[in-house]
Formats: sequence, structure tokens, C-alpha cells
Amino acid sequence: KFWENKEIAKHYLSGVKSIHHFRTKPNKLCRRIERHHANDKDINYLLAKSGYEISNKSQFQDSKKMVKVFLDNIKLSPRYEIGKAIKTDNVYKAISPRLKKDKDIASKAMQMSFSVYNHIDKSLKHDVALMKRVINGTPAIFCKLDWKLRDNKELAIAAVKRRDNYDLVSSRLKNDIKFVQYCLERHHSIFKNVPKKFKSDYDTAAIAIKSNISNLQHVGEKIRSDKKFMEQAILM
Repeated sequence: KFWENKEIAKHYLSGVKSIHHFRTKPNKLCRRIERHHANDKDINYLLAKSGYEISNKSQFQDSKKMVKVFLDNIKLSPRYEIGKAIKTDNVYKAISPRLKKDKDIASKAMQMSFSVYNHIDKSLKHDVALMKRVINGTPAIFCKLDWKLRDNKELAIAAVKRRDNYDLVSSRLKNDIKFVQYCLERHHSIFKNVPKKFKSDYDTAAIAIKSNISNLQHVGEKIRSDKKFMEQAILM
């Protein structure tokens, strides 16, 4: 009966960092506390935050605070990599329609498993600001976006900022000289794959060579025959 006291239960759970530190899981004491406070939102939040798998998940699917913890617990699990996509999808599919419109939840879940994109609200599917958050967090996800999103310059810039995603952008952006130059400043190895016309552009070639002298072999004939430029390029 000691654990029927809510304040004592809260005080104890506030000090539990993770039940994964216990040798026995699920922790018997957590189970006992849950039994006494099955419908209490505060107690269930503290239980879930500690990594304990609460029994009454269904009644908290409209709570943003709780859903965030449910997602965090997938990452906290020692077996996170095994079935993480399925687990993330299952948590997201179960949340309320209201939270399926929430950008914070959608961003967090999609970074864990992009298959969640199939379950987000239609109003978010081409939300550039949301997708930019997802790409900034996990640049590798860019390859899974549809062509309409890969043709968005803002998203493409976010995608190549930390990862070489140049080959995955739309043809239109591959022919945008400013975008190509931006990519070259970050990933010199793409120079061999840029359109032929840019290999004969002095400014673009200069950026590529300054990043890596080996790009000299990929410049166009017009530049290769320019003695003054070649001298400057070698000095770079």
C-alpha cells in the first residue's frame, strides 16, 4: 500500500534514469507502481520516461509529451537497430489524428524511420520547412524523397550541406550553375559528374580545382588550352 501514495511514487520515479540499468526487466517495482496508478498521466509519463513499457499506451496517444517518450524509448532500447523501422511505424500509426498533423512528432519519427512518411497527414507531405528539418537531422533521407521535393532548391541545399547528395537532385538543379558551385565547395569529387558546359566555365572550374587539384583532369578543352588559367590553377 506504500506505493499507492502518488507523491512517494513520483519521488521515486523522478530519480530513476533508466530501467535498462536494472538487471531484471521490467522492473518489478515499476510494475507495482503502475498497477496502483494505471490511469494517472503523471505517473505513466515518469514510468515511460524511465524506459518502462506501460500497459495503457492507448489512452495516451493524444499526448505529445507521451508520444515523444514512446519514440525515445525505441532508441533507448539495447536492441534499437533490430526492427526499429517497424517499431517506429507502429508507434506513429497508433497516435491520434491531431498529433499526425504535429510537425515536431513527424520530424522526430521520420528521422528514425522515413517509412513514417506514408502515415503523416496529407497537409505535411510537401511541407518544405518540415522536410528541411528532417534532412538537416538525417541527410541520408534525401534519397527517399519524391522528385517534386528533390527539385526544391532549399531542400537540395540542406541535403548537400553535410553529405554528397548531388546525384540525387533533379536535372533542373544539376543545370543550375549557382547550385553546382555550392555543391563543389563542399564535395569536390562531384566535378567529374557535373554537366559538360560547367567544366568549361572558369569560375566553376576554379572552385573545383581550389578544392582539389586532381579536378584539373576534368576541365573542358577551352580551359585546358588557357595557359594563364592553367598557371593560376597549378599555383592554387
